[in-house]
Amino acid sequence: MSVPRILLVDDEREVSRMLRSSIELSGWECVVVDAPSGEDALRELGRGPVDLLVADVKLPGISGIDLVRKVRQLNPEAKVIIITGQPMDDIRQEVEDLGVVAMLPKPIGTSLFLEAVASVLRQTGELRGRAVPDRTKKNIGDRLQVAMDNLNAASVLLIDDYGREVARVGEIQEFDLEVALPSLMTASDSALKVSNLTDGLLPANLLYIEGGTYNLYLFNVGAFYTLVIVVPRTMTGQLVQIVEAGRSTAYELLDQLSSSGVVKTSEEEQDILEERRAKSPFGEWTVISANDKENEEPDLIEEANKVEKEDAEEFWDQAVEDAPADEEVDEGILTYEEARKQGLLPDEKE
Repeated sequence: MSVPRILLVDDEREVSRMLRSSIELSGWECVVVDAPSGEDALRELGRGPVDLLVADVKLPGISGIDLVRKVRQLNPEAKVIIITGQPMDDIRQEVEDLGVVAMLPKPIGTSLFLEAVASVLRQTGELRGRAVPDRTKKNIGDRLQVAMDNLNAASVLLIDDYGREVARVGEIQEFDLEVALPSLMTASDSALKVSNLTDGLLPANLLYIEGGTYNLYLFNVGAFYTLVIVVPRTMTGQLVQIVEAGRSTAYELLDQLSSSGVVKTSEEEQDILEERRAKSPFGEWTVISANDKENEEPDLIEEANKVEKEDAEEFWDQAVEDAPADEEVDEGILTYEEARKQGLLPDEKE
């Protein structure tokens, strides 16, 4: 399968640079060329066919609409996305008659643009994912199953940077998750870019999406994958557990993908994965919440409230007996009985 070729046509250089950069930063395997006019675009088509044409309606020389008509003659299999700053209703019928697959308004957001590009290329079968070995897929499925069981989730899945499912456990019937996958990946990718700007190394960002029946939790798994945990809305009060479990699972999945050679990680990233692996070995699952931490000293105030007065008196009596005989007593210290007489302690009747 050949690498998809995308032709961007816009006389606004800032727009072209933005669209080109957004595709290149997506990590997709594709060739991107741009042209400032319809005439230049036609010359580029003379060098070879394109899989996707992205053209502005308003261009110097021939318009974007006229360009699409000529492309239909030269490269009939090409998919077309139109972008425009004018009211879309004015050209909607004309665009639809030309078989344009998407029309996007200016100013155009990169997330919306990337979602449209991914959707188009997925339809043509041109998007190619990184091949995940069957053994790795099985290990990933096992780890997703552990997460689903321990969180009582409805479904847990791993998707790639094209919004395609790599592995899934659990099923949901109330809505079509497949339709949402490209949008979910776009949202996850945006969070990853923000992490990179803040020097985040191996981020496992949490994105929370509230739904009518289910809530969705997304975690980055390296730069090319996203972990999606689908939890019924009736399962409330689990945020701490989901954050801990999601991050732990994300790091373990990245470790598996890295070990199988699907993704590459630096030595520093490998050190982090080693540390995470040591803390949370595969197959074991420990949820630590803010109010129930393992190996933590008991709450002394809570324990003190459980102590009976007789036990306290017995403790202090025993402490006096155990004190060294020659130890001087600070005369400024009140005895238990003196403190009671001065009203500093409640009477025994109380």
